[in-house]
Amino acid sequence: MLDLIKVYPRAKCRFYREKDGGNSVEIPTNPVYSHPETGGTPVYYRSQCSVTVPVQELGEGTHSFTGYIYPGVTGDPAKVTGTPADKSVTLSFSQASHSCRPQAVQGYFLEESTTCTCRLSSDGHPRGTAQWYKGGQQVGSRETLLVTRDRSNPEQIYTCEAVSDLGRRVGSMLSAKFAFIDTDSVEVESTPDTINLCDNRNNNQAQVTCRVINPVLNTRQDKDTHIIFRKPPPAPPQMTVGSESYQGVSPSNIVTLTEGYSGYIKCRVEGGYPATHATKLKCGQLVDTGAGHTAALSFTADQLTREMNGAVCTCTSQHDSGCYSNRKTQLTLNVLYAPEITFTLAPAQTTFSKGDKLELKCSGQGNPDPTLTLTLKETTDNLTNVATTELIHTLSLGCMDTGVYVCSGQNSQGTNRTEIFIGVRCLQQLNPLYNYPKPQVDAVLGDTVKFGIEIYGFPEPSTLTLERTDDEINLISSPRHSVEYTVGVAPFGVVNVTISDVVDADYTNYILTVDNGVGNGLIYTFYLNEGSNLHDDSEGEQLNITAIISGVVAVLIIAGFIVSIIFLSRKNRLLKERLSLNQKGGVMLASRDTISVSTSLSSRPGHGDLGLSGPESYIQSTVTSCY
Repeated sequence: MLDLIKVYPRAKCRFYREKDGGNSVEIPTNPVYSHPETGGTPVYYRSQCSVTVPVQELGEGTHSFTGYIYPGVTGDPAKVTGTPADKSVTLSFSQASHSCRPQAVQGYFLEESTTCTCRLSSDGHPRGTAQWYKGGQQVGSRETLLVTRDRSNPEQIYTCEAVSDLGRRVGSMLSAKFAFIDTDSVEVESTPDTINLCDNRNNNQAQVTCRVINPVLNTRQDKDTHIIFRKPPPAPPQMTVGSESYQGVSPSNIVTLTEGYSGYIKCRVEGGYPATHATKLKCGQLVDTGAGHTAALSFTADQLTREMNGAVCTCTSQHDSGCYSNRKTQLTLNVLYAPEITFTLAPAQTTFSKGDKLELKCSGQGNPDPTLTLTLKETTDNLTNVATTELIHTLSLGCMDTGVYVCSGQNSQGTNRTEIFIGVRCLQQLNPLYNYPKPQVDAVLGDTVKFGIEIYGFPEPSTLTLERTDDEINLISSPRHSVEYTVGVAPFGVVNVTISDVVDADYTNYILTVDNGVGNGLIYTFYLNEGSNLHDDSEGEQLNITAIISGVVAVLIIAGFIVSIIFLSRKNRLLKERLSLNQKGGVMLASRDTISVSTSLSSRPGHGDLGLSGPESYIQSTVTSCY
């Protein structure tokens, strides 16, 4: 306790401790304070503080304590100097040991019971007491313990311990063992030592005496018994899987199982006397050793794996005769499993340029051997199909080779596949498999024009623009105009153009630009012409007739010259004259250009829905060649 008689404001305290001359450590326990007023004016306090530390927490050793008391004028104790007070104390465990009467002979007590006493051999500080413990529980009458012979527990373990506020410390250990011989317990079983019948000429006979000697008591008990004859089993161990059985060591011992098989492989030895023992069955890392003439292994779905294919299961057994020569049976596992596929590219990349050489290697492991197939996804044609563990296919890459390639393997256990996407960098081009419409486009005032252009190339377009030829303003940001790219089966996709709520100003020429960063991009032009309303006589409702699009596309290629494109003017006589002269083209081309234009309302099979619905018609419009 620290005491400061006259202080203002109330004092604060800190307490420190050190063990065996070590570093000083602040005691984390909060001090207990008392601050009675001393009376008078001004007011002063008599501050007292104390802290309590459990002895068991301190442990054995010499402990020094220092306390500081100081006016509480600052929140930082390091900035003040207090009044110290020092105390020290040495803590040590008491020591205990035991003795027994009567004493043990050769480590054994000869009587039915013995009395053992546990006493302190040194007091320690604080002084403790001596007590008996067994299995962590206090036994006996403090210092005295009576130990009695227990036939079910031939060795009894006790500890003599010193107990104090520091805790418990073992002084000595008592291992109580009693020497005795029970004459009634000496028996001879019906199968004692025997003669081994390893051949018919062995007809020896003998008499066996069972002799029990207690070396401590120096007493002996004898009993005689009869002779029996041991004979080994006539055949090797029998291994059974389901309804099939196997014996001996033979190349024909093969069992066919499916990967993930759940069931048993059993081993049993028939015949012989007595029965065999230590029968051991081993398959890979799985082992079972039976105490008798049987053993069994249980396979779960995750244990019988493809790695076990070809593993040899072995069953062996022991016979007391020592002459069991046919004691081994072996069985080979034929594990069926679905193909495991490996798909690699050389060079090891997925993006290429037109004309690059690419080697695709498709390999697979399975049981039985798989049939490997290398295909381009979403097509019906196989690149190659062979019944082997490996196939190789080489490509000289073109634009149409962009897509997902599938390496698959199939056998009786199933099919597995691995996919790799391969991209061939090519500028965006129109799908050449379509016919395209006439140049005349009719759009009803106030209705919606919607059409799509199927293109191919890689990578996907990064820039889409829609402009009127008369003002060259990008209409993408207009709320009535939208241009969106829909991904199809690589390398194909659809550019969807929508013009909503058609107004007079919309009847003009348009330029649609599609660019993916390869080459000079794709330019598509079309002209929108004012049409008239139609009615459905049966329903009495007005139909929205979407524009019939005339499409002209020019792929600008810089190869020593520039292709000039002249776009149509809105609703003028010159346009009508050009349209009447050439109904298959809506653009003037350079003298070295060729163009083929036609129309179709159908989408390409296998490439899915192009995203159009409702009452509008869907038109594909493009140019098959323009170079």
